[in-house]
Amino acid sequence: MSTNTVPAAPIPAGFSADDWVDTQTSRPWRLIWGPEHNVGGGATVVRASATQYIDGAIDEADGDEPAVHINVYRDWGISTKHARDLAAAILEVTDEADRLVTTKEGTG
Repeated sequence: MSTNTVPAAPIPAGFSADDWVDTQTSRPWRLIWGPEHNVGGGATVVRASATQYIDGAIDEADGDEPAVHINVYRDWGISTKHARDLAAAILEVTDEADRLVTTKEGTG
């Protein structure tokens, strides 16, 4: 059972969230994660992440702004079809990450 009494800012639609960090400070934060986009039967996975503060704001500082994570699970590469699918998934996830700050979706 968690004893964390930090009031929760809403998690943006479609995202999940880690536990709050720095809860004893004036600005607790947590990482939020977009849905995984699997390409090529799981050969690659693309997803967005961002830092969300207790007030719901999304960190936009250079180097801490929303990010796109690309994981490739095949040492021998992926097919050209999967590469095209991966490129489309990267663009889709980039749009998801951009929406967090351009529409202020992350704010509470």
